[in-house]
Amino acid sequence: MLRPHNKDKHNDSPFGAGIAGGGLPVPVREGERGEKMPKVVLANAFSLSMLPMSSAETILRVKEVGIEEVKELLAGGFESAIGHESTAAFLTKLLGVEVKAERKQITIDANTVLVVFQLLSRLPEGRVLTEEEIASVKYKFYLVSLEQCSSPPQRG
Repeated sequence: MLRPHNKDKHNDSPFGAGIAGGGLPVPVREGERGEKMPKVVLANAFSLSMLPMSSAETILRVKEVGIEEVKELLAGGFESAIGHESTAAFLTKLLGVEVKAERKQITIDANTVLVVFQLLSRLPEGRVLTEEEIASVKYKFYLVSLEQCSSPPQRG
């Protein structure tokens, strides 16, 4: 279920006050003020299979963000889940940080913020773009975080 974010309602988020007052994560680096820093994962897709399997209901927050916000989030370290070498090379140049190609399954939880690099056109099946082709396709970045997860009811 997607719901619009209400800044006042969710100030207790482990992610802090949010990017540009928008209520999504701006991690406080561990040690600065003792707060726990969320794990930042950079991916080129979001799938429902990334959600915790133990949840009966999950509420997500999804927000489009610009390159500067992405650079800010990645500056403190991140895990890469970028599946193709050409995409990793393009993102390395675009973002100014080394992005490794690591095709792997990830699961996000309440202490994870997922930064999604989303191409805005559907590719033919099996097509892998070169770095130059990626640069010519429109794209956006999104932040995805879990707002709430509830456990399934106990069977008695």
